[in-house]
Amino acid sequence: MAGQVLNGTGTPGQAATTAQELRAAGYTVTGTAPTPAKETTVTHPSGLEEQASALAVRVRIPATLGQDPQAAPGAVTLTVGPDYSGLRG
Repeated sequence: MAGQVLNGTGTPGQAATTAQELRAAGYTVTGTAPTPAKETTVTHPSGLEEQASALAVRVRIPATLGQDPQAAPGAVTLTVGPDYSGLRG
């Protein structure tokens, strides 16, 4: 599964650190970027519900999961919010 990581924490480098965690867990990360967020979310385009759910389960805190019609085709997006505390396992 390909995806991107967005940093909503305001902490410089958090998306890059999280991308490294995801790569180590076997995910393909296609990019990182800063974006404001109040909470950690996993969003996806139509057709990637299963992959998004699998990623959301790996996040240590409950991440809000939802379809985003503006999402990049073929990519699940993890937006790291201030509540993010890493991946399980």
